[in-house]
Amino acid sequence: MRPLHAALGTALGLLAGVLPAQGIHGLGTKGVRVRLDGNWQREDGWNGVDRFACEFDGGFFSEPKQLGLRVVEFEGIFENRADYGRLLETLHPDGRGQPFEVESRGGLVRAWRIVEQRVDGWDQAITYEVLVLDGVAYGITAWSYATDRAQLAARLADFRAGLELPPPASPWARSLAPVTSAHAIGDVTVKLETRPGLLAPVELEGFVAAWHARQQQQRLALMKWSDVVGLDAAANAEYRTLVAWDDSFRVVERSSRTIDGVECGVVLGQTDDFTSKTLLIPAGPGCWAVLRHLAPGEAGEPRPLREAILASVRVATAADDLGLPALAGSDVTADATAPRSRIDAFVASTTPFDRLQLWAAHGQALGAGGFLLVGWDKVVRAERDRHEVLYSRPGGAITAASWSAGRLLVATSDGVVAIRDGEALPAGFEADCLCSLGDDLLLARARQPAIAGLTSEDRVGRAVLVRRRPAGDEVEIADLGRLRVTAMAPSGEGRHVLLFGLAADLRRGGPTPQLIRVGLADGAVTELSAWRFARAIGSAAQGWLVSGRPIDRATGIWHLAVDGAVAPLVTGGGVIGIAADDAELLFARSVGVELELRTVTLARCREVGAGCAPISAAMLDRIGVALTTGGAEPPDSATAIADTVRAMQDFAAALTGLRLPVAAPDLEVLLAELRDPAAPASVPARTVATLLVAHAAIAGGGAHWVSSGAVDWQQWQARAAAASSTPFAYCASPVALVAERLDADEPEAAFAGLRTATAGRHLLLGLDPAALGRRAAELQPIEFDPAVAALDVAALGGVLARAPANTELRRQLYAELAGRDELTAVERLARAQSTVETPLGVDLVAWLAAWHERLEHADPAPDVAAFRELFDAALAAAHRCPRAAGIYWFLGRAAARAFPDRPDRARRCWQRVLEVESWGEWGRAARAALKQ
Repeated sequence: MRPLHAALGTALGLLAGVLPAQGIHGLGTKGVRVRLDGNWQREDGWNGVDRFACEFDGGFFSEPKQLGLRVVEFEGIFENRADYGRLLETLHPDGRGQPFEVESRGGLVRAWRIVEQRVDGWDQAITYEVLVLDGVAYGITAWSYATDRAQLAARLADFRAGLELPPPASPWARSLAPVTSAHAIGDVTVKLETRPGLLAPVELEGFVAAWHARQQQQRLALMKWSDVVGLDAAANAEYRTLVAWDDSFRVVERSSRTIDGVECGVVLGQTDDFTSKTLLIPAGPGCWAVLRHLAPGEAGEPRPLREAILASVRVATAADDLGLPALAGSDVTADATAPRSRIDAFVASTTPFDRLQLWAAHGQALGAGGFLLVGWDKVVRAERDRHEVLYSRPGGAITAASWSAGRLLVATSDGVVAIRDGEALPAGFEADCLCSLGDDLLLARARQPAIAGLTSEDRVGRAVLVRRRPAGDEVEIADLGRLRVTAMAPSGEGRHVLLFGLAADLRRGGPTPQLIRVGLADGAVTELSAWRFARAIGSAAQGWLVSGRPIDRATGIWHLAVDGAVAPLVTGGGVIGIAADDAELLFARSVGVELELRTVTLARCREVGAGCAPISAAMLDRIGVALTTGGAEPPDSATAIADTVRAMQDFAAALTGLRLPVAAPDLEVLLAELRDPAAPASVPARTVATLLVAHAAIAGGGAHWVSSGAVDWQQWQARAAAASSTPFAYCASPVALVAERLDADEPEAAFAGLRTATAGRHLLLGLDPAALGRRAAELQPIEFDPAVAALDVAALGGVLARAPANTELRRQLYAELAGRDELTAVERLARAQSTVETPLGVDLVAWLAAWHERLEHADPAPDVAAFRELFDAALAAAHRCPRAAGIYWFLGRAAARAFPDRPDRARRCWQRVLEVESWGEWGRAARAALKQ
């Protein structure tokens, strides 16, 4: 886009000849004027609409005729045909779907549409047009009698010719000039050019910088991310961020770009309503500068302003002479030695095949070790360690098949296309879903409704299954009823086909997932009602692969035989079966925005994969019923809980051949089964789960069970009120722990959550809040309260030394002393504690905080040397505890006073706070300091 003043005069003159001027009138708010001859008159407007009328000669025997015209100013960024169409629709909401024309000359774009309508018995010609400039557009609506269309066009040309743009020195023209801004993030400084007249800077909480177009049509934001290691992880984090904002978001393309020697990532994506393009710039260990642009429309629409901004980005590495410690990678990545669930360990032990960006719905073998993978936005041919995108159509739900002579057919929401030499051409027939069967095709095709307009997405029409020969003749095989088919696959022997789709169900108020088996010889249709849900289907020897959950069984990849028998291949969520032959399974697992393909032998599937996570919510219900109605006594001690859990494991082994899991990672997988909306947790299932949580916590040595004296099963089935915790003990009911885990929108791992919540305190589990409270009170040392009251630092140090891992006690104690303005006691106690093996972050931060406050309030004010001593101490503390955000906060405060001529040093320290703790208390304080 060119600055507006660059098109001054000449651009508008190219669209029409110039007429003699008789009057000058202002338009809108930008200083645009129009010079008109005496036949034009300005009329009263309203709400920012400028109105004009023009008289012209009607002929020798006719009276003069009139033309009416109104002008509306639109602020925003308009860059492509779709933008112009949206503007025209704003002018004429009843003219939807009518074609419009566009021309561009000298930097000015004109889009227009001519409509004829009958108004009050007269045929009128109405012209809707927009004149698009930088950051503004003028919508013109002009009307006259239909017989005067030529005069209407001529007088409109007169009006356009009379437009005058503001001079280059005007405020509007100056606002369109590029402005460079620099932003320090982590170890880099990011510079970029924006144009304030198009994207105005705004202040938004949580953003380094942000810009909005008028009416927020486009947005640009610069952010800082911490604790994200690697370009792939950064791209995955961008996907997770946007899909959480709008679940229709999908990645269209990922690429890389080198800027000033720094390899950056680029993620282009879109939702149903907007397009995003994000530049990911490495800014230090685990740190990223993230520049995200949002605009309406689809990813393929040109966005010159966006591309100009991204092309202007420069990256300079900041010189760091502070000597801050490096943030170790192990601190920001998952611990590779941490225990894994059986499903995670099984997947890790299989053979990698390929990794690609695709939401796979189904796949089929192509021979020679290749597979056709079909997602909802692209079709990919995958071979080991390599793949090729054969077809891509963002936003279109698709299925595909490789047909005779290697032809690729794709069924999209707009019809079936054939791919030839990379070009998509109409196939000549229709289908909602298709798959290949040797040299033939199987097509699922919806019939036209008997009464137009009475079907909808929730009220599907009837469908038929058709077999199409290479010569083009077709034969109808079966009536599928009111089923909208979304995937289909033939059986390995080729005599049956399995269809997956949504069946209309008036009783439930909408469509329900359905699996259908059809015999190709006789057209017999069989509903497979023994399935709770299915995610994907694929071909396999002697039947099919179904990724989902049979009723009363666990989620996973199942082999479905032609006779309806099911056998597990891999149990556990998050895996999708693609295809299988007599010996090997190809399956997929989502890793962020990518799909990881892996292979494994069927023998290993049966030996190991089938037992990864075989316990379903329905099985837990059966175990819970047996537990609560079988005469077993409700347990109320660690020993009784362990005995009960062993009995439940034996019961599970009788059902599935495997005992109930009690290791934390497998227990997490089991609890995920209870969260699935397709099988909501019942009370008996939750009873078993709470027993397992209690057993695992106690058996791990990190918890104490507090007996109630007398309990019944209702206490194990109801969420009891939690006892109040103390600085020395964290009290919880296992029933409540499991319930909170199941109810959370983004549940934290149960045992990781326990470790975070307890913060080194004693963990007390039990069913009686009063008993828990009494036991918690007994754990507080007798001398603690007198030592606090007397400010006995030595006695308090002795109490802390007996609980060196209890960070919650330390926080509360330092807060209590600070609240009494006893900074000397805080400094003495924290400094003494920081020399021994304790959670150093808490003690060091308290020591630095008290030292800083003493200096800030000293009278007379200390000199720079005193603050440099504090700075040196804080820097040494940072090296001892490099992940403590509070240390960097006080390091920044000390730097601001110790080096008044080097504000970059304090800023660098506060930026490190955000790298360590983005949204906590220290993060908020760092943002406030950086703004100042």
